[in-house]
Amino acid sequence: MTTYYNIIDTLKTALQAEPFVNTVSYGNIYDIDLAKQTIFPLSHIMVNQATISAPTTTFNVTIMCMDIVDEPKKEDTSVSQNLILTGFKVCSSCKLSKTIYPI
Repeated sequence: MTTYYNIIDTLKTALQAEPFVNTVSYGNIYDIDLAKQTIFPLSHIMVNQATISAPTTTFNVTIMCMDIVDEPKKEDTSVSQNLILTGFKVCSSCKLSKTIYPI
């Protein structure tokens, strides 16, 4: 279970360091109060599956980056761009992480 918590902690730290993330959560998406607008932009971590095969454990992880879009300004792509950039930066930082990928 240490590896599971290392992955969660590393991803939470990487997401919290991003300027376009206000709240980071993990676990069941249905436990989040999505009606509470002060939590957005929100990043949510879900561990979908773990495959254990000696000497490695492979985790299937989904990271959802969400924000509220104002309907009259729906054509404004800055929200989408910020969320995509956040996801890209987190994926890049995880590839360099010695916590998740020990060298």
